Amino acid sequence: MSSQPPSLLLYNANVITLEPSLPRASWVSVAGGRIAEVGRGNPPRELFGRQGVRAVDCEGGALIPGFHDAHCHVLATASALLAVDCSPGAVSSVVEIGERLRQRAAESPPGAWIRGAGYNEFYLRERRHPDRHDLDAFVPDRPVRLAHRSGHAHVLNTRALELAGIRADTPDPVDGVIERDPATGEPTGLLLEMGGYLDGVVPPLTREELYEGVRLFNVQCLSMGITSLQDATHTSTPERWRLFKDIRESAGLPARGVRVRARARRHAHGRGQDHAYDDDRLAQPVDGGACRYGRERRSERVPGGHTRGGG
Repeated sequence: MSSQPPSLLLYNANVITLEPSLPRASWVSVAGGRIAEVGRGNPPRELFGRQGVRAVDCEGGALIPGFHDAHCHVLATASALLAVDCSPGAVSSVVEIGERLRQRAAESPPGAWIRGAGYNEFYLRERRHPDRHDLDAFVPDRPVRLAHRSGHAHVLNTRALELAGIRADTPDPVDGVIERDPATGEPTGLLLEMGGYLDGVVPPLTREELYEGVRLFNVQCLSMGITSLQDATHTSTPERWRLFKDIRESAGLPARGVRVRARARRHAHGRGQDHAYDDDRLAQPVDGGACRYGRERRSERVPGGHTRGGG
């Protein structure tokens, strides 16, 4: 039981606790941002009308613990939320993608990169990826980067290919593919597994844009009941986690936030080391918790790819 006075009471609920000793309950009290008490039947009478306690009648609705997203990419999702929405729910054809990109270009300053995200060729009327010529028809004079819904493919228009230095004689990177026209050898604009390469070419989001994207992601997660997540970006570094901390402290995020955990890989003395970072909230720090920010947990790689140590 929390030593702080309760601030929230949820009652008349179908509480699914996932706790074997009390699988079902009907009320929950919250103190200091954490669950204080859970019980069956009617809550203690003294909780009603107490100053500072907000009582919510759940009217028999289900109340469950927050979901944990075990695999997501926080910054990539934040970037996608600021891009032109080209997801199946927003567009149904290559032409509609082009029209949306053209509208964003008209609203953007000269020379700015136009970003689109979320397209899926299987849901397009044409049943194919867009190519450079499709994008050129709508945005010929500004660079366009269109990301596939999976994040594993991108389409660039001709201007973007020029800025990225991708030509007919450009070799495929070791871990990527530049699709080419079989008749001419010219790049079609479709790039597979080249997101990291493009990140080094396309100007990054400004800090203000990044903050706004993370704020939108935070709201989106909470709207779906996601209260914690793990950033699975394989290129994460301690510097990225410090960026998360900076976002949390500086971005003016709402008090209700998503708890975030990430793993970073650092190479020291020629040997890879894994570092796990855990923070109670992305939006704001809270007291307690298994691992506060700044308590870095180190582990050592052993043969077979397993991890030893931790904490």
